[in-house]
Amino acid sequence: MGLFRGVESLRNDVADGSEAMALRVLESCEATGYGPTETDVLAVLRAIVFPKNFSRAYLSRRGAESVQSFTLGLSPMATGGITADLRKRPCLARLLCQWYWAEGQDVPFSAIQVNGPDLHCVRHRDGNNSGPSCLKALGNFAGGNILLWTSDTGGCPVAFLRYQDARRVDPTQWVQFDGLQAHEVEATSGERFSLVYFCLAAVPEEPGAWAYAASLGFGLPD
Repeated sequence: MGLFRGVESLRNDVADGSEAMALRVLESCEATGYGPTETDVLAVLRAIVFPKNFSRAYLSRRGAESVQSFTLGLSPMATGGITADLRKRPCLARLLCQWYWAEGQDVPFSAIQVNGPDLHCVRHRDGNNSGPSCLKALGNFAGGNILLWTSDTGGCPVAFLRYQDARRVDPTQWVQFDGLQAHEVEATSGERFSLVYFCLAAVPEEPGAWAYAASLGFGLPD
């Protein structure tokens, strides 16, 4: 078990089998010396039974009462500074961290937003976010490009920003962006998961939370 002995007892908290699947991928990577692939990550994401997130329903293009989304990482509002989903899904978190670094990304992050296939975000600016973020979308989908208003200063409501001023980017490639600037997801069909790596503007003071996240591979800011 090596690196994963400390999280073995936690994987059974998740009934959908995704945590056990993530653990098997990690064990295979440790045995072979190769990093996880996008295929590995997508298979685990497909196995997740996403919780209903009511607090982020305002982002839904479809006007849903809830969306499929959860956060892995640090939060000053969470017990002990660690989000409940990170406590439940340490193997998933470690897998996503290892994949991020294997893909050559370098934006520091204290949290990972895991979005299920029903969340196609309307135009918004992120709250409680330090800004620098890194995103990638996975799955079998059409559309779903990201619109970024890279000149946005926050001086007006997002609805007043013009489409012709946005930069359109392909989220099947890694996208680095400023979460404090307006962004949205274009209309999407099919299965589209997305992962957003970012730093919360407010961070917990508990040193144990920082040490735990670092042990899983989070790229914590200095």
